[in-house]
Amino acid sequence: MKSRYTAYAVGDAKYISKTTHPKNSEYNEDKKEWQKSIENFCKENSFLGLEIESYADVGEYSFVTFKAKFADGILQEKSRFIKYEGLWLYLDGEIK
Repeated sequence: MKSRYTAYAVGDAKYISKTTHPKNSEYNEDKKEWQKSIENFCKENSFLGLEIESYADVGEYSFVTFKAKFADGILQEKSRFIKYEGLWLYLDGEIK
């Protein structure tokens, strides 16, 4: 979670796409188009901090509840990650 937040904060779209599970609703086979969209999101937002509220490992899943602070407000989410081919990938999240 921390590495993905940092990647968003510095605009590392390749890392975001690499750490997103193929079953995620935002996943796009056209990596070039998807990464451009991620880069635009990163440029349009000021990332001001991350607070991890809780995490839990349940079998092949890991759940992380966090608050991400932006200039325009706060995003609070419970993210679900899955171990896939030896890597933890972002599967989906529930906005709180």
